Amino acid sequence: MSTEPAVAKDAVLKRSEALAENTPQVSGYDFNEGLDYSKLFESYVTTGFQATNLGLAIREINRMGPAFGSGPNRQP
Repeated sequence: MSTEPAVAKDAVLKRSEALAENTPQVSGYDFNEGLDYSKLFESYVTTGFQATNLGLAIREINRMGPAFGSGPNRQP
């Protein structure tokens, strides 16, 4: 007989669900290939939940251009 309350088990133990085919696979940056900050920041998108949101924010800042990030028109 289990000693854990049913409500706790229901909150924690969830059945797995199939993911959509286009769901990105979680993977981090490969430091064995050296350190490239641009690639490192881009890898955040597939590193995990919090890093994914940071990676998306970095993409958005870069998309805004030179006034906000390192977009294609950024001046040194």
